Amino acid sequence: MRISCLLSTAALVLVSLNLHAQEAVPTVQVGTPEPVQGTKTGVIVTVPPESYDRVADEAGEIYTSRGYKGVVPGIRDKSDVPSKNEPEQGPRPVVEWIGFQPFPTYSRVFIQMSGNYTFSAVRPTEKRIDVVIPSADVSTRNDMHELITRNFPCAVDRVVVDTSSEGDGAVIVSIHLKAPVGYLHRQDGAYIFIDLEL
Repeated sequence: MRISCLLSTAALVLVSLNLHAQEAVPTVQVGTPEPVQGTKTGVIVTVPPESYDRVADEAGEIYTSRGYKGVVPGIRDKSDVPSKNEPEQGPRPVVEWIGFQPFPTYSRVFIQMSGNYTFSAVRPTEKRIDVVIPSADVSTRNDMHELITRNFPCAVDRVVVDTSSEGDGAVIVSIHLKAPVGYLHRQDGAYIFIDLEL
């Protein structure tokens, strides 16, 4: 009796699997997608990452074509994505946005600030650059998340944001490198730019 119940259950499973196998399975196409005239269903089109431009153009066309809604220095100074919590505007400077831009000849980490601020850029190790902004706060907890950049054709591996409890507190933006490279830093209005060799 027990064996026949097991056999019946196994037969039902096989019939069920066979029914599912006959249903339409989405196909995967690799390569450049063709223009779609109407809505298609059941087809997943993928394009290998190497076929995308992984660098930004100075005109910012890549941000439009990819639908990026974040801050882009000189193009969009305020994110299209609303902040979940607006910081209290006090006497302390606030880190509003931290971003990364891979250009053809260099890469850039930028920090958007509000309020009056000072900063220093130091290199504690060959493969790390710290941007220290004294007496500062971070706009939202989301701005504390790492930026993982290792898949871009550049020397920047990731960007880590931390705060210090020493003194009046500071925001420390650490740029971790794949290899030691040269860099330049500058302030341009509300932005801190760290430009790095490839």
